[in-house]
Amino acid sequence: MLNLFTSTKSNIMKAAVFHKPGDIRVDNVADPRIENSQDIILKVTSTAICGSDLHILSGAVPRTEPMTA
Repeated sequence: MLNLFTSTKSNIMKAAVFHKPGDIRVDNVADPRIENSQDIILKVTSTAICGSDLHILSGAVPRTEPMTA
């Protein structure tokens, strides 16, 4: 029997992560969390790309660390 009061949430989610130019992977990352009173968490239902996204992917915009999308 399913217990509706027991959480099965894993605290891990899948995210598209930009690692370096031309290298975007779906990685397991920690769930987002509220860290201050002005934070919110949104559920994304659709998305698109723009020219600046393509500049980041090609390496025209340098990144020092992986970027989670």
